[in-house]
Amino acid sequence: MVAFSIFPPLPKFQARPAPRAISLIASRRARAALTDNRSAAMIQAAYRRRRQMYLIQGFFFQERPSLGLSALGGDLHAVFLHGLVRSLFSGVIGPDNCGEGILVGRLVDPLGESIVDDVHLTETALTFNKKYDGRPDVVRYAFTKQADGTWVGTYDGEETGNGFARCILVPVSEEFLRMPSRAVGTGCASCGNLFDDDPGDVRFVKSGRGAIVEVTQQAGLSR
Repeated sequence: MVAFSIFPPLPKFQARPAPRAISLIASRRARAALTDNRSAAMIQAAYRRRRQMYLIQGFFFQERPSLGLSALGGDLHAVFLHGLVRSLFSGVIGPDNCGEGILVGRLVDPLGESIVDDVHLTETALTFNKKYDGRPDVVRYAFTKQADGTWVGTYDGEETGNGFARCILVPVSEEFLRMPSRAVGTGCASCGNLFDDDPGDVRFVKSGRGAIVEVTQQAGLSR
């Protein structure tokens, strides 16, 4: 026996979100979109940093003894004096030709020239290893960016000991490392065709002996 109803079926009830719930959902979606945009911007900024060329200059501070004279007791005699020595270093950091996104470079200071590798650079932190030419020991540097745009940090090495350092990091284009064109007006009348040749893209690459040298893509020249 089949039962029939003379009343039409009731419409299904669909709950509608309250205005406050709608506002919360919209707010969450906006925050998610903002987070995605910030993440994309951070990724792009990190990529640009790995492709950028930088000039670096600063000081490292070191307690170092020196030989001097003392008149203590009335007679002059040789003594060792201990004091703080401030040494200037400068160089360039740029993309390695052998690996995408890898930064390497060269530094020079009163103790000699050095290779810079294992460079890690973010918006607020800079770390790298420095190895002097002809020496096996490694000096590790770690900097934090300050509010004034300078970088302050420390260094540590088996032979050098540890201490403090300051530096500035200036982004430059590859054009800055190229020889200027004749149109710039260098005042060099005997330069011949030196200013007419484009050296190509500037990169750094490790030579067979492990030294990092500057190379050009077009002519394959090294300096």
